[in-house]
Amino acid sequence: MGHAAWNGQDDRLKERLFGLTNGEGNHGEDAKEYWWALDATPTHSWARHLYRYPQAAFPYDELRRPNADAGLEGAEVRLADTGVLDGGRGHDGRRGQACLARHLDPDSRLQPPEGRSSGPPHDNRLTTTR
Repeated sequence: MGHAAWNGQDDRLKERLFGLTNGEGNHGEDAKEYWWALDATPTHSWARHLYRYPQAAFPYDELRRPNADAGLEGAEVRLADTGVLDGGRGHDGRRGQACLARHLDPDSRLQPPEGRSSGPPHDNRLTTTR
């Protein structure tokens, strides 16, 4: 089961992490987003992750161009450097995954998504699908 999110600003649904290829990034392939593993069992039969998604339009070009121009010696430009998360303006999406069976049968997985927005109330809109 896949998940997608939309912040009301982007021209596309957010279905996967945005990253730069070797030619676009100054330090090789690199995902330009923020996510954290919160908890998991050693077998990953249960796991929880947090993903931070900006309320403003995702700055695809503001990440792609400066990183490509920086070369190997230049400083890496990260998502926080673009200012889209300033003032706590982001959506925090939590996703848990539990496998009910010992084998990895796709029909036995539970993935309840959770979402929380921060920042001014008029900016707090996040649409999720699964």
